[in-house]
Amino acid sequence: MSSIQELQGVHTTTNVTLTDGVESVAVSSGGVILPYQTAKIWIVAWAQVSLAASTTGLTPRIRRGTGITGTTVGDATIVLVTASTIVEINMMVSEDRANEGSVEYSLTLLDTAGGADGTILQSSIMVYVL
Repeated sequence: MSSIQELQGVHTTTNVTLTDGVESVAVSSGGVILPYQTAKIWIVAWAQVSLAASTTGLTPRIRRGTGITGTTVGDATIVLVTASTIVEINMMVSEDRANEGSVEYSLTLLDTAGGADGTILQSSIMVYVL
C-alpha cells in the first residue's frame, strides 16, 4: 500500500464563465513537488456548473499544466446533462510520472450545444503524489 508523499488541493468559489463551445479552465492545482524520481499521481476534481438553456452535454478533462492545451490525463467523455440545471461533475484519474521536479494539473470543461454561456460556480482539485 502506498502512502501519500505530497498533497496539493485548491478550492475556488470564483465564478468562471463557461463560454459555449469553448473549453474553459475551472481550477488549477498549482505546482506539486515530486520527491522521488518516479511517482504515481492521483488527481481528484469536482465542479458545480450552472448550465445554459440549451446545453446538452459537458466534457470534463484533467489536463497536465494550467491551460487548455496541456496533455489530457485519462479519458475525456461527454456527460449528457439537462439544460437550465445545476450539475456536479466529478473526475478521478491517475498517471505515472518520472524524472520531473514538479507537476500541476487543471480541471477543464467544455459545454456542447449551449447556445449561451453557462457558469462554473465552484470547483476543487486535489493532487496526491504516492
